[in-house]
Amino acid sequence: MITSCSEDETNIEGPKPEPTISDIEVGLHNNEIGVVGGDFHFNAEVLAGDLL
Repeated sequence: MITSCSEDETNIEGPKPEPTISDIEVGLHNNEIGVVGGDFHFNAEVLAGDLL
């Protein structure tokens, strides 16, 4: 037997925002240089439309 609650989750949301990536920065101060054996810097602003 299968039963269901009368208040099923009908979470109807509007359209989700488009996923975007902006303000990409590679290397220290965005100099686009990586050094072997050193730290690598990567930074970006990410807007996800749902879950990551």
